Amino acid sequence: MTQGFSKVKLRGVLEERSGITWSAEQESQTPLPDALPVLTVTNLQETLQAEPMLYIRGVSERDRERKAAKQGWTIAVGSNGNRGRIGNCVFIERDTEYLFASFLVAFRPKPDSGIEPEYFYRCMSSYKTQERISASA
Repeated sequence: MTQGFSKVKLRGVLEERSGITWSAEQESQTPLPDALPVLTVTNLQETLQAEPMLYIRGVSERDRERKAAKQGWTIAVGSNGNRGRIGNCVFIERDTEYLFASFLVAFRPKPDSGIEPEYFYRCMSSYKTQERISASA
């Protein structure tokens, strides 16, 4: 082991959140005054893509808080018909009004982990890590 480094299980040093689920009646293809934008797999490319956007209405305050794409979180594809997309991720650089969908997952190093959020994202998005995730999906 290199001096100053140690092995830890990610489960012990990361916070994890699942995305929001909704019904067809809540969904809108256009922005409405009471609707919030939702990130889906389509929005997670090499970078975060704001188009096309899906909107949902009737989101509780609790879900607005827990399912929001916030600064320092890595949002990743958790399930998809294309196993090559599983694990694809983007880093959220600043707080947004976006929620993230249920087939996406969010990770952030715990404050006491000693891991910088952007460093975690860079490791997650590296070719080697993405290759391993795809192979095991």
